[in-house]
Amino acid sequence: MPNAQPRAPRRTMGEFDRDIEELTGATREAGNFLPAFTRALSLFLDGSIVAVHLYDEEDEEFILRGSTPRLHLEGEELRFRAEKTLPGLAVAEHRTVSLCEDPGVRGGKLRAEEHVFPLEAGGRSLGAVTVTQVAAERLSPVRLDRARRGILRVAAVLDRIRGEEALARRMSRLSAINEFGVVLVSALTLEEVSALATAMTSFIMGTEGCILRLRDEKSPEPGVRDAHGLRDQASSREILKLEELASREVLQSGKALLVRDVSRSERFRDCTERVRTFICCPVTGEGQAVGTITVFNKDPESPLAPARFSQEDQDVLLHLVRYIEKAVGNATLFARSRGLAERDELTGLPDRAGFQARLLTEISRARRFHLRIALLTCVVQPAPTGEGGPDDHDAGRTMRRVAQAIRTVVRDYDTVGRIAEHTFGIILPQVQNGMGSPIARIQAAIDREVELQRQPGTARNLQVRFSHATFPDDGASGEQMLTRLEQQV
Repeated sequence: MPNAQPRAPRRTMGEFDRDIEELTGATREAGNFLPAFTRALSLFLDGSIVAVHLYDEEDEEFILRGSTPRLHLEGEELRFRAEKTLPGLAVAEHRTVSLCEDPGVRGGKLRAEEHVFPLEAGGRSLGAVTVTQVAAERLSPVRLDRARRGILRVAAVLDRIRGEEALARRMSRLSAINEFGVVLVSALTLEEVSALATAMTSFIMGTEGCILRLRDEKSPEPGVRDAHGLRDQASSREILKLEELASREVLQSGKALLVRDVSRSERFRDCTERVRTFICCPVTGEGQAVGTITVFNKDPESPLAPARFSQEDQDVLLHLVRYIEKAVGNATLFARSRGLAERDELTGLPDRAGFQARLLTEISRARRFHLRIALLTCVVQPAPTGEGGPDDHDAGRTMRRVAQAIRTVVRDYDTVGRIAEHTFGIILPQVQNGMGSPIARIQAAIDREVELQRQPGTARNLQVRFSHATFPDDGASGEQMLTRLEQQV
């Protein structure tokens, strides 16, 4: 409690009216408007402490947006629940709430009073203005009434500023979405679509980061295609844990999920403290959900804008997702048509070009998310018999059956390709400690196939040679690793 001090020279009513006229008549940045108002009101009310709290209707909370004391806040903005508070009462009942000490309180020389004015315009509650005074004399009722009228004028201007900002923000977003959509739908590959979608969604939505998760044709479970805004490895793991949980819920329900405050969510608050607020929307294609897009941690564009995602933000993101869905559909069709062209006619597996394209994708993903992948080559040739080599029909049948045998013992999301006449390539993403050594399983599968193909009375076998490498240990690129393996054979 401050000691009794002589009153500072105060503004006259005429001067206060001119201050308000200047504030409400000038075009000001939102960040300077409320602090300037609190200073003017404090000078008029004998140096009282003045604070402005804006009201967040969705969360029924107040957010500090202007104060005469200098507050050094760390982390998120200062918020408090409206329930059972004086500002909450002033907003709920649309009236000024005043508390004053009795003049004869225990012989004290100073007494305290507090007045909370609702900040309203156009029938909407924008917030509350709190005036606190500790002095020997009470604040003048006439001055308080003049302050109330000044607050009403400020509220009208504040409402206009917020409305103009919201409209400008929405129009800017829609314009950016339309321009972005033209570029996005012209992208040919899923890799291009994914990278563009996450980067531009983060920019348009004004967020810290964005994650796009899509189903792969090889796996029913959607995997992360691209992420924007993930930084160090520890935070990436935590954020991806939350995103995976949210994505699973959205895919099951088919509806967008808006979490304004993660710390209050029983489902998500244990995942990470690095995400404060997020939206997760379904991405659909061919009549079903094919993945999700998640944005997290909103960056407020203005001191008057909320720092949490709102229903309006969700609506804008859903509008943006329509373009992403169209682009994903186009890229998927392109990938299928290209995949048919990059297939080995004999085995139906990707040929060398298709295999290299897939390897490039997996290396890029491994590099981005700090993963490891293994690359195998398997050379299959008939053993010499002294009676000449097998005819083309036998050789072709052998390669088809061996291709099928390898495909049955690797994971659904592993890639098997025929990269040369007698050589198969195998990509194993997300391996632990380099690789899970599937060589023994593949060799056993080939041996079983050879036994099934052996003609009665013959002893012909196949020679099978393996080479393997891991990323990033054995090469900085897929082409470098593949070339090294082929030189080893």
